[in-house]
Amino acid sequence: MSGKPVAPGQPCQADRFRPEDAPGIVNLFRAVYGDGYPIAHYYDPDWITAANGSGELVSVVSRTPSGDVVAHTALYRSSPANPGLMELGLGLTLPDYRQSFAMLGITLHVRDKLLPALTCDGLFGEAVCNHVVTQKLCGFVGMTECALELNLMPAEAYETEQSATGRVSCLNFFRALAVREGVLYLPEGYGSFLDDLLALTRLSRKTAPTCALPEFETSMIETSYFDFAGVSRCNVIRIGKDYATALGDMERDAVAKGRQVSQVFINLADRNNGLAVAWLQECGYFPGGILPCWFVGGDALLLQKLEKEPRFDQMELFSEQAKRLRELIYREWAKQRES
Repeated sequence: MSGKPVAPGQPCQADRFRPEDAPGIVNLFRAVYGDGYPIAHYYDPDWITAANGSGELVSVVSRTPSGDVVAHTALYRSSPANPGLMELGLGLTLPDYRQSFAMLGITLHVRDKLLPALTCDGLFGEAVCNHVVTQKLCGFVGMTECALELNLMPAEAYETEQSATGRVSCLNFFRALAVREGVLYLPEGYGSFLDDLLALTRLSRKTAPTCALPEFETSMIETSYFDFAGVSRCNVIRIGKDYATALGDMERDAVAKGRQVSQVFINLADRNNGLAVAWLQECGYFPGGILPCWFVGGDALLLQKLEKEPRFDQMELFSEQAKRLRELIYREWAKQRES
């Protein structure tokens, strides 16, 4: 089912969510995704209203004088193990308004009015690489590229708009909203990669080598599986003496579920993280970047494993930093494939 028509060419204004906007947001999701968006909440106006009321979702819309919603984005908490890191996403615009300034107005509203009032560690966002619009918007909000999530989204997610012919990779962006101090423990074999990445992203961090003697008996690992995308996502909060068993269970479960992509986020504030990185490297994982503030008190190293080869040459990348990041990730992927 597609959304109801909205007359093109109307003036629009960016504003915070009002309860009467909820049906318009549902209409927007239908216009862009049909019935195919994998999270059913966004077809439920009552849920959208309640989530905005509780702060679970912080929506900004572009609204016409007649009340039609022509664009939307939001802040919300998602996969990070740190509840103080919020995602900026759910950016959609009606096709007839994509040549307007509707989404730019929303982005500037987020930057100039919403962010100054936030009390959290920072923002992250996943910008698709089948076009550069969301990459540009992340730049307007003051975010910088820090990781490349390869083959993250299935082509079926873009079927309504026919904007992808294969799995779509995403650039991960970050902006700090609070000062973060601490030490990154660099796993053996990835020191030069992380040094290059820290220089590229201009992150100021102290570094130290990892330790191979876990002080805890048990590891702390949280895993989620996204059926619609075939993605296993695992937060490794702490490495214990049972790390090989815990990671082996995670890997077998992902394979049993038919995963297309496995992502493991390693806590670089854990001095024992090198044990997990070495184990995962032996299983075919390679790095995708650094996710600042992903953990409470720590940044994350993204490791990923793919069932299909990524199409590096078909990514649409806007900035020179994004292209340099792709070079760094390609180098690590090529080394892993040859090993």
